[in-house]
Amino acid sequence: MNSEMTPIIDSALEKAEGSSQDIATDQILKAEVIENKYPGCFKKSVAFLIDQIIIAIIGIVVFFPFSKFIGSLYQHGWFPAYLVGAIYFMILESSIFKGQSLGKVVFSFKVNFINGKGISPIVSFGRYFLITLPFMNIPISNSLASTVGITNTVVGGTVYLLIIGVLLSGNTLFMLFHPQKRGLHDIIFKTVVVPLSYKPNTLISNITTKPMISGIIGLAILGLIFGNLFLKVGSNPDFSDIHELSSKIQKESLIQNLSASYRTFSMNGKQTMFSIEVHVPITYDNFDDKDYTEELSNKLYPLVKKLNTNPKVDTITMVFHAQKYIGAFPVSKTSSNPKKLTEIH
Repeated sequence: MNSEMTPIIDSALEKAEGSSQDIATDQILKAEVIENKYPGCFKKSVAFLIDQIIIAIIGIVVFFPFSKFIGSLYQHGWFPAYLVGAIYFMILESSIFKGQSLGKVVFSFKVNFINGKGISPIVSFGRYFLITLPFMNIPISNSLASTVGITNTVVGGTVYLLIIGVLLSGNTLFMLFHPQKRGLHDIIFKTVVVPLSYKPNTLISNITTKPMISGIIGLAILGLIFGNLFLKVGSNPDFSDIHELSSKIQKESLIQNLSASYRTFSMNGKQTMFSIEVHVPITYDNFDDKDYTEELSNKLYPLVKKLNTNPKVDTITMVFHAQKYIGAFPVSKTSSNPKKLTEIH
């Protein structure tokens, strides 16, 4: 072979070898990307929905003999079902069961710490609490209001709404825009949801620019919507006496857990009705008893009319709420019956 051709051939061989190494490296990197593809918000949500269905079934089976007792808890009736959900995730998502709830088993992913180790039951409960708190705001708020009254105060209500807003915005929007699809609950507890084939060879990000900006925007939108309503109601002089009225109705009617609220109706910008809504909890068996509800209404209508001091009110609406539990699963009914003040004697 010509000695002048030797360097050229060697150079070509080196290039070919280098190219094959580059190709091999690219294939390894692509394999790692596929292997460490983080589950998105949609899959996580569907998995969580599957878990909630399973939790509901467990709650029905376990608490069925105690259905009447749970119904007697009124505002606190949500707690047994929530307790089932907490125990479910504390066992299945912790290192006790390899970090997989049954919903996660369906989609073949798991939750662990960012270093690859399994999480403890306490951390699992913490994640569950932060994920579910925004969706449990009404029952938890009612429980707080009926015990310590914190949600009836401006400060307590504002702080509570702020916490709910931060969690709802952070948990959802962070997952949409975070590189590893981590929600705020994951960042707080240093966890990450990963596929079963995951290898901890990638740097896990905490709070990055996109999810942070999206979370702030989401919080601002929630603040504009709910904050505006909150300020509007709080600064409206027509609504200022509703808490006092509610207390008076409950005291004089001797009906526990009764409450009152104002509701206005408008058409083409003109107010057509200003109603006092009296929310009356009754037993599930009495809900379809027309004689019972009519007798109760006839007792409450004149009482509410007598106690009302708001001159803009023209209607009183009785809203009957009935709820029973099948295990820890609530089944509710609601009916309303408005009556003009001029019709009440």
